Amino acid sequence: MAILEGPFLPETTRQTAGRFPIPSRNPGLHLDKFTRIAFTNHEVKKQKKEALKQVVQCRGDSSLLKRLIKRRTAMLSQFGASRIQMTTAGPLTLHVSRAGTWENASICLHPVYGFAYLPGSGIKGLVRSWAETVWAQEQSDQAKAWHSIDELFGCSTNSESHKYKSANRVLPGWRPDGLIPKQESAAGRLVFHDAWPWQWPKLEVDITNNHHTQYYGGGPNAAPGDWEDPVPVYFLCISSKTVFEFAISDRKRLGDGAVELAADWLTSALVSSGAGAKTAAGYGRFTLVGTQRAKSQSAPNEQQYNLELVSPAFLAGAEQGRKDCDLRGSTLRGLLRWWWRMIYAGKVKLEDLRRLETAIWGSTESGSPVQIALEHLAGDPPQQFSESTLFLQQHGIRAQSRNIKTMGLYYASFGMAEKRWYRPEGSRWRVTFTVRNSGIPGNTKPVRPVTADDVASQAAAALWLLCRHGGVGAKSRKGFGSLADLEIPGIDSWETLSGLADDFLRRHGIQAAVDKEYGPSLSGAFNIDLPTKWASGNPWYACHMIGEVMKEAALSLAKHDRGVLGLPRNSHDGKYGLKRHASPALWSLGRLSNGNLSVRVLALPSPKLPSMSASRGILRRFLTKVETEISRLSGRRPAPAAGHPEPPRPAGMPNPGDEVEAEILVERTKKGGLKARHIDSGWTGHIMGVTPSEPAPGQRVKLFIHAIHAARKEVSFKWERSARPRSAAARSNRSNRNHRGRRRRR
Repeated sequence: MAILEGPFLPETTRQTAGRFPIPSRNPGLHLDKFTRIAFTNHEVKKQKKEALKQVVQCRGDSSLLKRLIKRRTAMLSQFGASRIQMTTAGPLTLHVSRAGTWENASICLHPVYGFAYLPGSGIKGLVRSWAETVWAQEQSDQAKAWHSIDELFGCSTNSESHKYKSANRVLPGWRPDGLIPKQESAAGRLVFHDAWPWQWPKLEVDITNNHHTQYYGGGPNAAPGDWEDPVPVYFLCISSKTVFEFAISDRKRLGDGAVELAADWLTSALVSSGAGAKTAAGYGRFTLVGTQRAKSQSAPNEQQYNLELVSPAFLAGAEQGRKDCDLRGSTLRGLLRWWWRMIYAGKVKLEDLRRLETAIWGSTESGSPVQIALEHLAGDPPQQFSESTLFLQQHGIRAQSRNIKTMGLYYASFGMAEKRWYRPEGSRWRVTFTVRNSGIPGNTKPVRPVTADDVASQAAAALWLLCRHGGVGAKSRKGFGSLADLEIPGIDSWETLSGLADDFLRRHGIQAAVDKEYGPSLSGAFNIDLPTKWASGNPWYACHMIGEVMKEAALSLAKHDRGVLGLPRNSHDGKYGLKRHASPALWSLGRLSNGNLSVRVLALPSPKLPSMSASRGILRRFLTKVETEISRLSGRRPAPAAGHPEPPRPAGMPNPGDEVEAEILVERTKKGGLKARHIDSGWTGHIMGVTPSEPAPGQRVKLFIHAIHAARKEVSFKWERSARPRSAAARSNRSNRNHRGRRRRR
């Protein structure tokens, strides 16, 4: 184990702490004092994850927290504070970059007791921002509204200058000019207390994965391609469904409703904007406990869309288990940035692309004007993927090879079998975009303003493209995780999408020019969309057939050309000079109106495989073969699905051939035959064979069991015992004799 106890503590302290198991330790002390990374080890990222998992194991002292809450409640009552309980709607993280042992992985833990909490200073800033940018903008008496904000939160003239709508500002502020605070400097009336958890909060290890570190680093030639190594960053977060209690008190206790108004601002801000870090990716959202409702207005410029899986998706977080098998806001946000970049990469220079992306999606220097919130709506629970003949049979796939790993389904899902969980097709989420005004930064020129409506249309365009040609989760380039098409006004094709981008560039003074092709883009892409007869109700079969087509199309290329389909590959003669490159052929499934599926393949030529011209030529030949194979195989029907295994029979249920007591029923079969009910089990069924005499309904008779159908809880009967079945050995001998006879006749 490369995680070592901190060397900066006295030896006696380390020895004393070592006698206590990790679950009984204070999480904050364990995080900051008792773990560190041995940086000489090459597996630093893995060590970091393991160290954070140790912090998660610290359970804390729940009985201590109960006593502290009781004492805190008495204190808040003395202050006359208004208390509001709210529940985290998703993960919550804050103070990720605070000074400590870990870089970008920490969390705000109480300095004494070790539980996670929200500091009152951050809550005050959140509420004030909401009051100024949302509530005040809707008030008819602006002077009264802003003077109320100054009184409740305090004011300082020098710190307010960036908020004014001055004429020389390119991006207008939100505070009217001339409405300066009545006092140059004053403390606020309201006191925002720390928000404490109602029960000891559960910590989790979360992950973000940067796929374009060189591009985001600002290198002059660092293009946003698919050949960079992802850089996973692990950090701590508070799990969803954690209840926190917020409290606001009035120092002057005037009883004029100021605390109640601030409480409305607080609840609305937490529900619509969230608290803490990474709120642009959906972290930190809250819901009200019980029947409480936010009274203030919702955030402006909200747009909602529903997402639905067409094919199963291998979704995961840091643990890659059942619990974190869900679509995450950070995942969706990263995908939207990638697809948005595909729209503009073939239209503008690299430096202009980076400036435009900052204006829409933010950067490390400026926040994003697009906030994403995800809500899971419906769908079956996660299931585990399996590499077995039974799994194939359940989805109507014939095992035509002794080595099922070479079959299409497992060829397309390589690395997922027996390890990963997936969300089945039909799973649905609601995504909410909350947007605001932004601006395009420049080197020497002033910032060009971008309206919230423009920001919303850009985010919607990326979402339309993701649903049309992409997917979510692992293996999303192989047909898994495909999303149902979205209907977005003004966007229905590549042509309208390109027109939207050209209009955006023209209105914001960005020249549409590309000095060189620096990465994949829609401008140079190839696309095929082929209908099939594969039913949308069985996407596993369609993914299997996609894998079969992939194999045939890849084999049609020369060995030294197959590297164009993505790296690593066993044979590419080392001419690419890359360790990895994501597949430039993106497969997805779409639903047709007749209930079948269509196969879509989007090929993005890459300048690194090994050049743009070579990539284009090989991908054209590849798509030609793909089109031929899909046309050939699209009429193939899946084998009858095996369904679920037969459920076990109840204990004491007789076997076929046993004599049982049954009761004749009034109900008859469709052909007029008799039906009976087995007395012991209560299962019913028809009676086979000729009836010796017509029994009356309700009469009890002796019958013999013919067959038991446990799945339907039915049983069929016979009047006479069936002939004794042959043994397995007798059947085998007869089969062998018949086989020898056929050979002699031939």
